[in-house]
Amino acid sequence: MKLLYLVAYDGTMFHGFVGDSRSVLSTILYSFKKVAKEYSDVTYSSRTDPGVSALKNTICIRVPRFVRPEEVNSNLPRYVRIWGVTEVSEDFSARAAVERCYIYFKPYEGEDIELMRHVSKMFIGKHDFSNFMIFDEDQNPVTEIYSIDVDLDNLFVIFRFVGKGFRNKMIRKIVWTLEQVGRGVLSIDEVRDLLELKVRRTVPSAPAEGLVLVDVKYSADLRFSVSLRALSEFVGYLRERLRRMLSLSASYAYMLGKKSSCLLLQYFLNKPL
Repeated sequence: MKLLYLVAYDGTMFHGFVGDSRSVLSTILYSFKKVAKEYSDVTYSSRTDPGVSALKNTICIRVPRFVRPEEVNSNLPRYVRIWGVTEVSEDFSARAAVERCYIYFKPYEGEDIELMRHVSKMFIGKHDFSNFMIFDEDQNPVTEIYSIDVDLDNLFVIFRFVGKGFRNKMIRKIVWTLEQVGRGVLSIDEVRDLLELKVRRTVPSAPAEGLVLVDVKYSADLRFSVSLRALSEFVGYLRERLRRMLSLSASYAYMLGKKSSCLLLQYFLNKPL
């Protein structure tokens, strides 16, 4: 039988969704091997980069029996959880998603939000995104973005991308571009030249840690059995992780303060203040 699973994970704890033994997929398949003994025909909706997290990625897998999320989770670390499952047809592929939604968070540093919002509209529609992706001979650089929203929420700029599919590092490269526009480093004409391939230059990527895959949609009416236990466990992990990150941020802010910086210089240079 073929099953489609919903997966949430902290991407900072993995070496990407696919790849070596520390990837998300390898970790999950190790658990399937233990509980189902055998599996085959594995597909997934999004191959997220190292550092990129997800609330709802999907994995489709053929197994000899119905495997509950709790069974798979029993062998998984706390920072990844299977939280939903449904049976699908034998010809179903997780790659057949019709819509994927990502959100990117970055600290607000005085960028011109209205200008970023205006330029973001240039990326909507079907384009050749060769300048905004890492070259991959297996990926067509032409794809379609349905919408991009840019909003300011207190201390963060929030980018929301919706499209049929996104290429390797494509969202992070578009975010970097919009950020440079907002800072006055790149002009609208320069962005247009990059998008229309009048200039051939792959742009840099924004950091991976700000990106989250939040939704994947299919044309079929899929009804998932949801594991509240798995969701509760993952929420508990995120809360604990957030507390630690807040403490770490506070310690960094303190060390960057004037008095603390002087103390650090005195210690390392062995000179009186």
